[in-house]
Amino acid sequence: MSKWVPVSKVDIPPVENTGFKENIIIRTPVAPEIIEEKPKTSFEMLDEMNFDSADDETVILKTGDDEPTMVLKNSYAYVKRLKTNELIMIDQEEFILGKGTKADYIISGNSAISRNHALIYQKNDEYYLKDLNSSNHTYINDQLVQSDVKLQDGMEFKMADEMFKFILIEEA
Repeated sequence: MSKWVPVSKVDIPPVENTGFKENIIIRTPVAPEIIEEKPKTSFEMLDEMNFDSADDETVILKTGDDEPTMVLKNSYAYVKRLKTNELIMIDQEEFILGKGTKADYIISGNSAISRNHALIYQKNDEYYLKDLNSSNHTYINDQLVQSDVKLQDGMEFKMADEMFKFILIEEA
């Protein structure tokens, strides 16, 4: 079966009632059909990535005219929701966190979070956190975020009453 079928169109034959005196119809269980594979979460995709710590340094290459060429690293930014251990990939230059439908990541299960609570944005290969005039505010080290704050790998921040952690992974 590839689609759901109304129960009125499904015929499951009864199984012989053996050993029971009551008038009970027992039907043979039908195993569900697996239609498609469950998509991977961003946490599972991160686990599959190969981050070899031996290759952490930037390599300077020589060109024919002996001017050094810098090889730039790729960076991947994530926010970890500590309440659920969910890993959220920051995949846009401007990424809104909130409970509203227009947020890039919708925080469910916390009524203290505003619809558009905070913004993480990238500028000059660095990431910044900005509170979007949320009702219950954004904090870093229990200090109210009143202006844009540069995020560092491992930095924790609180939106309303919920903790998050910024993770930055760089690879060559």
